[in-house]
Amino acid sequence: MADFGDILQNWERQKKSEKPDTKKSSLPQDGQAWRYKKTEPGKKQDIPVNSERSEEASPLKRNPLNVWLQRYGVVDKDKQLEDKLQQEIISNSDAVKQMICEASIDLHGLTREEADIRLNAFITECVRRGLKKVLIIHGKGNHSNEGPVLSHAVRSFIESDKRLGRFGFADKTLGGKGATWVLIR
Repeated sequence: MADFGDILQNWERQKKSEKPDTKKSSLPQDGQAWRYKKTEPGKKQDIPVNSERSEEASPLKRNPLNVWLQRYGVVDKDKQLEDKLQQEIISNSDAVKQMICEASIDLHGLTREEADIRLNAFITECVRRGLKKVLIIHGKGNHSNEGPVLSHAVRSFIESDKRLGRFGFADKTLGGKGATWVLIR
C-alpha cells in the first residue's frame, strides 16, 4: 500500500512533466497552498543551506558556542586583575611617589600661553602613548620679577584637565618645587 506522501510526490512529478500552457500557478489561491507542501502551516520548515537567510537567523544551524558568547560576552580576567593591581598601586601614596616618570617636559623660559599650548600637546601625546606618570619641569620662579608664574599655570592646567589625576612636587633629585609629577588617567 502506498503512503499518501508517495502518492503526492508522483502527482507532483506528473504535473511538472506536463507543460502547462498558462503561466498561472497550479496551487490554489485561497490560502490552502500549504496543503501541497510537506509541512503543516504551524510547523517550521528546514531551511536549505543556500537560502537567503543568514546562518545566525536559522535556529537549526547556530553554533552553541557562538550563542553562549553572544549572550554572556567575553571577560578578560587577566586584564581585570592587572587594572585592579594598578588601582591599588595608585591608591598607595608611597608607591605613586616611587613610580618612575615615563616622560618629561621642560617649560623654562616660556610665557604662560606658550607653556599652556606645549603642555596640552605633551599631555595629548602621553595619553596617546598610554603613559601613566609624567614630570613637568616649570622652575621655581627665582628669576621672575612677579614670582613663580609657570608653577601656578601648571597647577591650574592640571586641575582643569580631566585626563590628569593626582599630582605633587617632585623629589629634590628631580627638581623639588621646580617640577611637578602628574598621573595620567
